Amino acid sequence: MQLIVDASIIGQPPPALIDEPRAIANIPELEQAALGHGLLNGQPDSDGVVRRLPMLMRLGSRPMPSFSLELARIGLGEDAVAAERGSVALGKQHVPVDAQGRMLLHFGHFPADRISSAVDVLRQDFPADAFAGDIVVVGLAAEGTVDIVSTPLAAEAYGPLVQAQSIDAILRGGWLERPRWMAPAEWTAGLLLTLSILL
Repeated sequence: MQLIVDASIIGQPPPALIDEPRAIANIPELEQAALGHGLLNGQPDSDGVVRRLPMLMRLGSRPMPSFSLELARIGLGEDAVAAERGSVALGKQHVPVDAQGRMLLHFGHFPADRISSAVDVLRQDFPADAFAGDIVVVGLAAEGTVDIVSTPLAAEAYGPLVQAQSIDAILRGGWLERPRWMAPAEWTAGLLLTLSILL
């Protein structure tokens, strides 16, 4: 089945986007009914900790938004995602990304009052308008589920909460940004330290 791309990706995507050769799609009924489509993949850093999430990826030769970027796009009512040098723009938000199109997340503890159990939602006395105007991420968060990742704050965190933090960061501007001068500064500091040891 051909994967649908709803967002217009304009501009020049980052040079080293993560390239996925194929994707697993939903059942056709869900694919056709969905307001948007985004990729959910993302790899942890070499130490197994998730610090960055892709904002754009490539499926074959086609750029696609990530799940969190696509939900933010729909929530903002935007038609297009603009790929710019060092950032991805969605409306007025310019999200800084690296050469692979990944955003560096500023992790925080997700407010407990923003998390609802399916058991509570299915109760008859649950307010019908509890999620009105909100972007809602539905996911598994139970013992034995596979969507568990390590973050800088927790050895085990539920994947849906990481996606929710990514969406919140896109909408509110809560990301981390590595200054362009940082890499040369690190190399210089390393060189000076090496020279001081040798001399």
